[in-house]
Amino acid sequence: MTPLALAIVALAAGATDAPELLRTHCLGCHAGHAQAPIRFDTLEGVQRNRGLMRALIEDRTMPPWLPSDEGAPLTHRRRLDDATREALLAALATRESADRAFASLAPPLPPEIDCPDIFGPRAAWTMPATGGMRLRTYLADVAASAPTRVRGARFAEPRDLGLSPLRFVSLAPDPKRTLSAMEVGGVAGFESMGNVGRVPSGALGALSRVATAFELPRGFAFDLPRGGVAIETLGEPVGRERPVDPTLAWIAADTADTRTVHPLAFFPSRLVLEPGEISERTVEQPMPRAMDVVGVIAKGGAFLRSVRLEATAADGATSVLLDVPDFRVSLLEPWILREPVRIEPGARLAMRLGYDNSAANPQQPSRPPQRVVGGLPPDHEDTLCVVLYAEVMDPAPRRAPAQVPAPAPAQAAPAPR
Repeated sequence: MTPLALAIVALAAGATDAPELLRTHCLGCHAGHAQAPIRFDTLEGVQRNRGLMRALIEDRTMPPWLPSDEGAPLTHRRRLDDATREALLAALATRESADRAFASLAPPLPPEIDCPDIFGPRAAWTMPATGGMRLRTYLADVAASAPTRVRGARFAEPRDLGLSPLRFVSLAPDPKRTLSAMEVGGVAGFESMGNVGRVPSGALGALSRVATAFELPRGFAFDLPRGGVAIETLGEPVGRERPVDPTLAWIAADTADTRTVHPLAFFPSRLVLEPGEISERTVEQPMPRAMDVVGVIAKGGAFLRSVRLEATAADGATSVLLDVPDFRVSLLEPWILREPVRIEPGARLAMRLGYDNSAANPQQPSRPPQRVVGGLPPDHEDTLCVVLYAEVMDPAPRRAPAQVPAPAPAQAAPAPR
C-alpha cells in the first residue's frame, strides 16, 4: 500500500493526525479567537460545516493561497500537499469518519502575546454596515520607548479580528507627522492612501486577516525613526457598524539584524480602464547596483486581478520572483521570500499588473461596468506594489564558469527608494 493510501486509512480509522492537520492548516483562522467567521475547532463545528469544508478543500479554495509555484519559494505556504489534502478529504467523507478522526479535537487556547510596544490611532473610525471596501489612513505616534530598528509588526489582539472589518493594514514612517494636517473635524483618520511623500505605504511592512504578523527574515530590519507612523487600513462591511481600530505592536530587531531594508514602489501612472477592458500594465525599474529582494507587498482594489514580478538580467535571462495569477482583494497579504534573491547591477525589475473591468470580474462593484481611473476603492483602482530590498554594499565579483575573475562592477548610484 502506498504512503498516501496508508495515511488515508489511518485517518479514516480514527488516528490522531486529523486534529493536528486542522491546527496546522486551518485553525489559525477558523478558531474562536481568530478572524474567520466559520469555526471548526470542535467536533461539533466540524460536523456542522463538514460538507462546506470538504467542498472547499476539494476545489482547492481552502486554505487560501494565491501565489503559483512559478515564483521564488516563500516563507509561508498554506497550500496543502496531495497527501494532506486527500487525508483530510477522507476524514471528512462521512459523519462516521469525522467522528472517528476528530474525536480528540479541542479549541486551541488564545495566543499569549507580550506586546511591550503597542501603537495605534488615538481614536477609532466607525465602518458603515453596508457598501464596498473602504480605505482609511491613520497617524499614530512612535513612542520614545519604541525600538529604533524593527523586523516588522503584528496585531496586538488578533483574537479581535473575528468581529473587525479590517482586511489589510500597511505601514509607512512619517517622522515629521506630515499627514497630521489631513486629520480634520475631529474624525479619526482620513480617506486617503497612506503614502508619505515619496515613501510608499508598506515601507514598514503590512499585515492582513490571513497574515496577522509581518516579520522580515533574520538578519534584516527596518529603521524606525521617532515621530509618527502612517497606518493605512482597508476594511469591508461585516453586516453592522463596527469600529476600525488597528492596534498593533512592533517586533524589535536584535543585534544580528544588521541589513537595512528599503522600499521600492511600483504603480501604474495615469491608470484608466474602460468598461469591459481586460488588460495588463507593466512597470519597470532599472537596478543600478546590486540588491537582495526579501519580500513583496501588493495592494489593489476590485480591478487588480494578477501580479507578477520578473527580474531580467543584463544578459537577457529572466526569472520570476512572484506570480499571483488570481489576486483577490479579500485575501491581501504580504509575501516574504524564504531566501533573499540577489539582483545584479544592470538588471531590470518588471511588475506586470493584470486588470479586469469586465462584468465577469467577481469583485466588479458596478453593473454595468463603468470607466475606472486611479483613486480610492471601491469604484477606483489604487494599485501599489512595494518590493522590499537591502542594498549589497560590497558584492563579490561574479566569476565566469572557468573561474576567471570578472571585472569588478562600476560604482553606480544607489537604487531608488
